[in-house]
Amino acid sequence: LKLCTFPRLPHPIAMATEPPILSLTWYDSTPLPDRRPPSPPPLRTSPGRRLRLAREQGRFGDLCILCNDGDLWVHRLVAARCRYFQGADGQVPRAASVPARESTMRHLFDALYDREEAGDLGVVEGSLVVTWAGHEETHALAPLAPAEAAALGALAGPVEPLCKVLQVGLTTGAMADVHLNLGAATVPAHGALLTGEDDSFFGTCLSGPFKEAADRSIGIKGLSPAAARDLLAVRYGVAVPQLATILECRHFSHVWNWGEEETFNAVLKAALARNDPAAVIPVWEYSEMDSSCPEWLRELGRLAALRIQPVGGEVDVPDQAKQEVELARSILSADGHAFARMEDYLTCHADDLYDRERRGIEAPGGRSGSNRRDLELEWTRWMGRLEMYGRIKGPEVVARWKARVTERRAELQRTRGSNAGLPPGRILFEPSLEWKEIMPEHVCPPGLEYSMDMSTGRNFARLC
Repeated sequence: LKLCTFPRLPHPIAMATEPPILSLTWYDSTPLPDRRPPSPPPLRTSPGRRLRLAREQGRFGDLCILCNDGDLWVHRLVAARCRYFQGADGQVPRAASVPARESTMRHLFDALYDREEAGDLGVVEGSLVVTWAGHEETHALAPLAPAEAAALGALAGPVEPLCKVLQVGLTTGAMADVHLNLGAATVPAHGALLTGEDDSFFGTCLSGPFKEAADRSIGIKGLSPAAARDLLAVRYGVAVPQLATILECRHFSHVWNWGEEETFNAVLKAALARNDPAAVIPVWEYSEMDSSCPEWLRELGRLAALRIQPVGGEVDVPDQAKQEVELARSILSADGHAFARMEDYLTCHADDLYDRERRGIEAPGGRSGSNRRDLELEWTRWMGRLEMYGRIKGPEVVARWKARVTERRAELQRTRGSNAGLPPGRILFEPSLEWKEIMPEHVCPPGLEYSMDMSTGRNFARLC
């Protein structure tokens, strides 16, 4: 893993562009031996497709069209697209008598279910036709008998777009056949839109031998009325997710297997990228307090939290998390490193330093004294930040990291000594930023600063 960087900033809040994010997607894309393959996400379908599916399965039909030769059951939400089926009050009744054949009405509603855009209906040359918005050609729906053509002239007129009808139904509760009982409030809804192709909640509640199916009322615990309305607006395809309720909506969308998570995820990512506190603070709180938070969202929340001020008492996260973000923010301001966790920073920065030290060993003639000094300065700064992290997490964390680093650097030093080609009994001197005594068996690399204790005759050296 490598740290992604962007230019040094004068202050963490002064960032004008989004920094690169430390990517850990390798762990998600590389299967482990004991890891189960992820289950496929639920299929997200359009409102029109869900209505068509409900019609095909004979579910939630609430309008009986009485034709000359039979009856046809459809949804009032779809029939409301034509003014012909609306009463004087603008509402669609539960039964309508139409002087036409059942097959003619079936062709008409096939078109209304299949297309969601606006259009115009008419009777032309003995056929029922429709012209859809954005298309010049006219589509013939069904040939009409002479008596039908005369009777169905009243059908001619505009066809409302499906989204407009759904917006009215959601806002006013018109033609609702299901109620969500939230305790403090009741929200009307439409069963054909609540259910889908792969339901595990509403489909069971409304079709099984349960009280909810008989009463058409479903109790929902933990969902606020505002979030319920916002979530239904997304489900109906008439609004985008609102940041004020997006986490609550995302949770229930997942529980109900609605397949809307990607819609909410896209809005969350965009809000976090522009450092919108309305999204950053709730996501950060959610990521720190709820273990079910996805790892990608936890990382984005922390990365965004680095770039907002302040992180004081108004943020409901543990003090330890606040301190870690403050430390990460100071590193962001000083070095331009953006990362979600201090463990990521320590790992990636140490790997970079190991790589620099290894390349210095492999280079012809070894590494110059100035480069060695720069490397030791970087290790010193890394150790300083490890100590700061230890004040947050505890001394055992510092001890664990120091032991790991000491072991790996000792291995590099042994490699450096073996590459020097020294005679038996001689050891390569390993300088540091501090004075170290030169023993008789030591062989010093070039580019060091030396000092002699005249009273004892002992020699010392360090990187200069």
